[in-house]
Amino acid sequence: MEGIWAVLRERLDYASFVPRLVPDIERAELRRRDGSTYYVLKNPRGERGAGLYVRLEPEDLRLVDLMDGVRTVQDILVAHLERQGTFALDRLARVTAVLGANGFFGEERAPVYFRRDGDVSATLRQLRAGGTRIGVFTDAPVELARVALSHLGAERHVEVLETGAGAQERVSEALGEHARIVNTRAELLAVT
Repeated sequence: MEGIWAVLRERLDYASFVPRLVPDIERAELRRRDGSTYYVLKNPRGERGAGLYVRLEPEDLRLVDLMDGVRTVQDILVAHLERQGTFALDRLARVTAVLGANGFFGEERAPVYFRRDGDVSATLRQLRAGGTRIGVFTDAPVELARVALSHLGAERHVEVLETGAGAQERVSEALGEHARIVNTRAELLAVT
């Protein structure tokens, strides 16, 4: 597992990463029952020709449309800020992670998948409902930590996220001296 983090850390000299989409991506504009628009992109190269699909919001697609194979992530962020008036680093990190994991940049699917865990989700909901403040620390880049939390459905429960050297100490400081550190799923499930 450390190998994937090393590759991602290298890739996430993030500002200089140049997203290059594979050719022949198909896109469809669809409507929800409430009339709002969303998009589906198809990577025709995935899953032995059956294709891989991602669902994107209109704001996500605006970022994808800036991925011309020349612009760096930094250039995309600046162009998006100039055009839309919003700084979209978190959104761009999520979109590039989803596209990359589904081969839209010409790579194989990442050998990692964050599967939601019903017991963990229930525990986090119960803790938050009881007023418990939840913090997360990791040595992974912040963009990846946010993507992982999002995939796991935990981002809405987490009040403090710290990454890099000293992250555990910063989370403990933010949550107070009586903060309990949990390192495993079993420890988390035993908290309640």
